[in-house]
Amino acid sequence: MRIFAELGKAVQREYKRAQFAVRHFPKIAAEALQKARIVERTSSNEVVEWVLKTSTLPPQNDLAESFGEPPITVYRGEHFHIEVLFWVDIPTTVHGHGFSGAFQAFSGSRLQTRHHFEAAFGSPQTLLLGNLHFDGAECLHPGDVVEISPALVHSVVHLEQPSATLVVRTGSDQNVGPQFDYRAPGLAIDPFLTNEIKLRQIQTLRLLCRTAPPTQALSRACELIARSDEDTSFRALELLHSHFGTFENMKSAVQACIAKHGENTTRTLLATLREDRRLRAAAAVRRQTANLDERFVAAILHHVPHRKAALELIKARFPKRKEALALEQLAVKLASSVRCGVNLTDPVTAALFKAKLRTQSPGDELRVLARVFSPAEVQAGRTTLLKLSKALDETVFAPLFRATEQPPMESL
Repeated sequence: MRIFAELGKAVQREYKRAQFAVRHFPKIAAEALQKARIVERTSSNEVVEWVLKTSTLPPQNDLAESFGEPPITVYRGEHFHIEVLFWVDIPTTVHGHGFSGAFQAFSGSRLQTRHHFEAAFGSPQTLLLGNLHFDGAECLHPGDVVEISPALVHSVVHLEQPSATLVVRTGSDQNVGPQFDYRAPGLAIDPFLTNEIKLRQIQTLRLLCRTAPPTQALSRACELIARSDEDTSFRALELLHSHFGTFENMKSAVQACIAKHGENTTRTLLATLREDRRLRAAAAVRRQTANLDERFVAAILHHVPHRKAALELIKARFPKRKEALALEQLAVKLASSVRCGVNLTDPVTAALFKAKLRTQSPGDELRVLARVFSPAEVQAGRTTLLKLSKALDETVFAPLFRATEQPPMESL
């Protein structure tokens, strides 16, 4: 398309003037996107029509659709290319970048969260353990531009279906290292496993999980973990958790990991798997609704870690509404309209759900609940209510029940 050729030539001109110094490319790409006014001059629908009708395309990246549904390369320049990424259902992970450039919201709005990772130990080429910190969140609308550099660690959840993103980017930058995925509460992993032995070992373990007796699969997994690094051990635990469902059902593998890597490392790995499961459930909730307000709340449930940040986003989106009440109403509406493991037709569950949306510290929900029921009723049902409260903490709505702080990791 001519409009992307014009953009590409403008980028090429400035990049050449900068002697192809990668450190200048994010600013060059961002300024070119802002000046080109692509959003005002064409649409993602026109890109779809062009792809379906054209007899030639620029050489395409990522034919396997690993990032985008699909990703379409629309221009290829010297040391960079331009692509339009379409998105339907898949939210991005929290991820870093092994390249530089800028992206622009082309069509549809999206929720972006920003993070930084504080590494403690591990392999800088495969897996690191540490702490993933939340730095903030904002909604991006068509025309908004964000610079991309190796320092950008973010996630993006798209609200409309489909959405499209316009990206001007280099190839893989040299000396950057792997493009990590970052997973709460504190793990960084290279999602592109290229070690042939590790890859085949995990694939073969998957074969055993699908075809062999459970005891045999677990026995071989324990042996693999006992002689492997943290990266392979985590991938093995991830596979086992997916297959066996609970840590109790794979207890021998957990014990093997403790024996090999220690209790603290194993605790982090297991906490990561718990959060991964919650994120998959949040994605399933978002897929069940086409209502934009409900999809917005579901997007918050992905990588916004606490209610304070959620309230800031609600206030920005609904400036005329009281944010706390709006969040409660939207969360109740979402929980009532999709399958999410929360039964709000039960009056006690509904009251406790709302109470947890108002608490400022863990365990405070019973005091709030005593304003709905009598203190005597709450005290009489204390054991049952605490059990129900813990069950709610394990649902997709868990971030909204935390006022600000990250939850402590559970003991093994």
